[in-house]
Amino acid sequence: MVKTRGSYGHLKISCWINSEKLVILIGLLFQISLVLLAFHPIAADTQGQTKGTINHATNLSLTGTAIYPAVAASSNNVYVAWTDYFVGNDEILFRKSDDSSATFRNIINLSKNPGSSQRPQIVAAGNYAYVLWNDNTYDGTWNILFKSIRTKILLPSTIQ
Repeated sequence: MVKTRGSYGHLKISCWINSEKLVILIGLLFQISLVLLAFHPIAADTQGQTKGTINHATNLSLTGTAIYPAVAASSNNVYVAWTDYFVGNDEILFRKSDDSSATFRNIINLSKNPGSSQRPQIVAAGNYAYVLWNDNTYDGTWNILFKSIRTKILLPSTIQ
């Protein structure tokens, strides 16, 4: 069990096998920061409770007010997206790790629009991340927007 002080909100969990070990990532909104915990289960005890270690905790958001985290992983690639209010409206922000969440690249604003962008969902497949979210920019009603991100190089030109 992860014990924290203070308030927390939305929680997302992603699991995958990495080098024959199960890795569990927990995206936890603690107060207004998005914190990613990398948890490596060891074994179940005699009562069936799984025990493990938290290798590290990483504050990913660094700005604004983070809500609605989404986490996905494939191989050593870890992708995180969330809603963040930092430029006068809700935006979808994204970060990527290519070393199983030990380090993360800079934050990228995926939505970059004047409307409200919220509740991202993310799927990972190899060096690609697929993100969709709710957005009301274009006609005042809520629409679903999608971006495919080739993350091997992760240059702005690779975000479509």
